[in-house]
Amino acid sequence: MRAADGDPWVSVSLLGEALFCDRAGRFQYEQSQEDTGEESDIAPPRRGWYRPPFSIAEIEGELARLRPRVGVLFAVAAVALAAACLLMSPQGVGLGSGLLLVGCAFVTVQAVRAMIALVALRELLAEARAAHKGEPDPGRHEPQEVSWWSLLANGFEVQRYEDKLSEPHWRLTGKPWRVLHRGSVRVPVFRKRNEEKKVFRQHFARVAAYAYLIEMTTGAEVPYGIVLLGSSYRGLAIMIDNGSKKPFFDGLGRAREIIRSGQWQNEPESGTKCRACPWGKPMTTNRGITYHSACGDRYGWVPPHQKAFLKRLL
Repeated sequence: MRAADGDPWVSVSLLGEALFCDRAGRFQYEQSQEDTGEESDIAPPRRGWYRPPFSIAEIEGELARLRPRVGVLFAVAAVALAAACLLMSPQGVGLGSGLLLVGCAFVTVQAVRAMIALVALRELLAEARAAHKGEPDPGRHEPQEVSWWSLLANGFEVQRYEDKLSEPHWRLTGKPWRVLHRGSVRVPVFRKRNEEKKVFRQHFARVAAYAYLIEMTTGAEVPYGIVLLGSSYRGLAIMIDNGSKKPFFDGLGRAREIIRSGQWQNEPESGTKCRACPWGKPMTTNRGITYHSACGDRYGWVPPHQKAFLKRLL
């Protein structure tokens, strides 16, 4: 897979998209989007009003940020309510007291949301600290379910790369979402957009590609990678073996072919690929009357995206 003279640089996200669909690969190449180790449209967390933390230190940091916020918000709401009561006249609620009551209601809602998040974070911290040590079985080749907190309990620490990794001989570049490290072992982590316990060839390819980049640039040992399921703390471990390396090699070769072939790519052989593809997701125009999508505009069709059926476009 060594790059020939004139071969383009290929990002890990591009080879994954190229393996998924030729058209998606073309869009990814043209957009020149930075590889972040995540799929687009990741579902938001369900645990409350906070950014999902992925280490005990991050949880403690979020708790430290939210605790004073909750107190301040409830205090402001109480002051606003007291002031509104003082401004009320016997005839009823005036303009000033009415505005204060509206402000009080708004701040109270924000305080309750912050309190819910605070409770959720405390529960998450307890879950993380109580996690049992766990790691995938190196003798099994199929994807294995793993718990994020069990991996951290087993001695792994979370690292976030600031710069992308590059390997000039293959002209490959990319940056995993996170990397777990313990001694000389590194484990790349990639996030898929949903929490379905399914991984496809593009996921195997991306994990193996990140592993290759880490091995070539750091010399570390990379026995497996993790596909994290959406915003959850559950994932699937993928071993770095022939089962994951072949999709990686296929995706890299396919990405190079797509770049060389020009702008036109054939329709996907299966419409199921379009079901949740962000390139085929229908969006409204500025007037909100007609719908369009990046793939539909380029190739003159209506991709069978799940939202296209909901909007009765097909």
